[in-house]
Amino acid sequence: MKLNVDLPHIPRRRDGELMATRTVEDLLSVLTFLDENLKLNELPCYVTNKPDSMPSARLYEGDIIIIYSYTWYIIHEHTVEH
Repeated sequence: MKLNVDLPHIPRRRDGELMATRTVEDLLSVLTFLDENLKLNELPCYVTNKPDSMPSARLYEGDIIIIYSYTWYIIHEHTVEH
């Protein structure tokens, strides 16, 4: 894809406990940038006629902890005690 402007600076190193959050923020930054510069329609589109043949997403221990923490937060912070 050819751009007339430079992409925003995204650091390559993402270590620490907020790595997943920073990675998502980086992805959203790039998508926002592409949207603002009307380049989203130039992204490649991947399709398949056999979705059952596609590899499934693997959940690693760190991913499971994030999902568990978020679920715990929803259950404990958003329940109304009577």
